[in-house]
Formats: sequence, structure tokens, C-alpha cells
Amino acid sequence: MLHQIKADEVIKSWTKVEKHIRKWVDSCYEENADRAMRVVLEYIINGKMQCWASYDSEKKINYLVLTKIQTCEFSGQKSLLVFSATRLQKVSKKVTEKMWLNKIIVGMGGYARKRGCKEVVFYTDLKYLADLHKSAELISNVKYFVSYPCNQSCSQLGD
Repeated sequence: MLHQIKADEVIKSWTKVEKHIRKWVDSCYEENADRAMRVVLEYIINGKMQCWASYDSEKKINYLVLTKIQTCEFSGQKSLLVFSATRLQKVSKKVTEKMWLNKIIVGMGGYARKRGCKEVVFYTDLKYLADLHKSAELISNVKYFVSYPCNQSCSQLGD
């Protein structure tokens, strides 16, 4: 089960929480990782981002999830965006599936609905994770997000 960690709790247990957030930030924001860490902490403290954790029997974090409610500037529709779901230890594919489908997607659904969100969304560059959601028993719309790094691909296309 996921439990929301309030801002004051995040600050108190920062050394534990930081390891999970750092893993995500380092994998996504190589050269701006330190800035991203500061912004994430600021957003959690200011209530712009939510921090969630699943704990084991010894009260250690199994995995940590960061979410943010997004509002479409055109339609006004709200979505709960899952920014990251990190775990520090390796687990089986079955455990990963259970984590995503049962804990994150279904677990976050109630939170999202209570805040007027129409959907729970996330981006991934992990094919197996996208495939998992395509084949899930839950109704999902798997869309593709394409990213071209400007300092590499875009410069090859010419002007």
C-alpha cells in the first residue's frame, strides 16, 4: 500500500527519501541533477508535488513515487502525472507488475478522482513497462512520446 508522505515527514526522513529521488533524477537529468533535486524538494514542501512510499515490515521504503496534478491549459482537464516510481533493490518482474498495476495505478486512482483528475498518466522509456500496460486487464491507452535530443539528433537534420 502507498502512503503519502507529508512535507514535514519528507524533511525529517530526507536521507532515506533522497536516495530514491536521486536515483530517478540522476537517470533523467544528468547535467542538471542537483538543480532538479532542489526543485523536487521545493515542490514537495510547497505542495506542488506529492511524495508516496510503500514500506516493508521494518519500515524501510520499498519504493517511492512522486506525483503532480497537471491541468491541461486548453481543456482544463486534470491528470495525475506519475513522475517517478523508484526502488533501490532488484525485484522480480512479477513484483514490478504488481507494484505498477495494483499499487500505483489502482492505488492512485482514488486520490486522483477525489481531486477531479480524469486520468493517471506516466511516461516511460522502458519497453517492458509500456508492454505491461498494453496487456493489462485494466483499461489503458498506451501512447508514444518521442524525444529527439537537440544537441545530437536535431543538429544532424540541418537547418
